[in-house]
Amino acid sequence: MSTSQDYTAYDEVDDPTSLTVAAAMLTVGAVDDDEELYLTEDFTAGYFSGDFEHTFNFQCTATDGSEVVYLWAIANSVDEIGAKITADDDLLCLSWENGSLVLTERNGNTSTTDTSASALSEDTNYYIRVVRDESLGTYGTLYAYIYTDAFYMNLNDTLVVTLTEKQDFRYLFAVSGKGDGGGSVAWSGTISNLALDEYPYTMDNLRTRVRDLLNESTATFFSDAEINRWLNDGERDIAIKSLCLEQIDQLSTTGSTRTVSYSAYKVKHLEYVPTSGTPKGLVKIKPAHMGRLSGDNVPFYWFESKNNVAIEPVPDGTYTLNAYVGDYPGSEMSLGPDIPEIPPDFRPLIVLYAFMRGLEKEVKVMQANQINGMYLSELSHGSRDKIIIRPGSREDTRIG
Repeated sequence: MSTSQDYTAYDEVDDPTSLTVAAAMLTVGAVDDDEELYLTEDFTAGYFSGDFEHTFNFQCTATDGSEVVYLWAIANSVDEIGAKITADDDLLCLSWENGSLVLTERNGNTSTTDTSASALSEDTNYYIRVVRDESLGTYGTLYAYIYTDAFYMNLNDTLVVTLTEKQDFRYLFAVSGKGDGGGSVAWSGTISNLALDEYPYTMDNLRTRVRDLLNESTATFFSDAEINRWLNDGERDIAIKSLCLEQIDQLSTTGSTRTVSYSAYKVKHLEYVPTSGTPKGLVKIKPAHMGRLSGDNVPFYWFESKNNVAIEPVPDGTYTLNAYVGDYPGSEMSLGPDIPEIPPDFRPLIVLYAFMRGLEKEVKVMQANQINGMYLSELSHGSRDKIIIRPGSREDTRIG
């Protein structure tokens, strides 16, 4: 059952009348640091008592100075989060602070924080997963995963705070101003789609599903480390076989050099991008055709060689190319709340892959082959169903 939150059911305090509340979206209009504004829900004492995952997305549309706004928080009393921090209250929060996101645990008069490595952009949607995992560290660990897409594929940054106390919480804040008496610094934007659902394909949940299939609930014959390795191997295998991680990389030629290197698994199409006008798809050929075909002075033909594309005719200068590539996953899953970076429709197949590897370890060859057949069949269907990025001009053709 979904636990998507209805903002209109929350309790609102909005002295500056800067907050517009709809069921799934909050619109914040230039809330100043010295103004009293917050939206809360009472989940009863001790409700947030263990692991949890909260998701939402937001967009900053305007700022004015060194502004602070709290995009999410949990606490045991109600007031502006900035005022509660000043009052040395215990809480957890995620805040926008002058272009960065800051994840904070407040334990009495002590704050433990982590700040995003790079500045976030205005007028850009960011998708957030806030996760507390009490199995990691003495008192647990708090994470904020920052994505730039609704499918949680493009991870911008991960904030990590090692918690310093075991604390249960009652109130959830969907937004809060700073309320610290400062002024002339304001934030405008939207906060949307708050939900309290755990994502089903975290590394912890994937490993549990594999253990269910292998009929071993705790590590005995199969260690957590090797199952984790199989999960990461499966994610990479799916990306390679399905080419589901599609993107467009921009490459540049060098004068008198035929080859151009790229960083991806495979180049599927190549375009020449002129200084003006429409990009033109290059014709794919075989190495034996090099030097045997006529063409303009600009890039016209290409073929792939390991991690290079070879261009015909040999470039006489710098030309811009669009490479339509199938890529590898950006990083491996290492933490329990991490999720695969492949598209959601492919994530369940990781379980089949890891189950097959477990059967191989048990030398159950026939069963492993059966599961591998299922895995490859489902992967083939998924590959045919996915949306494929095509060049904006004509698709390249092949000679040979």
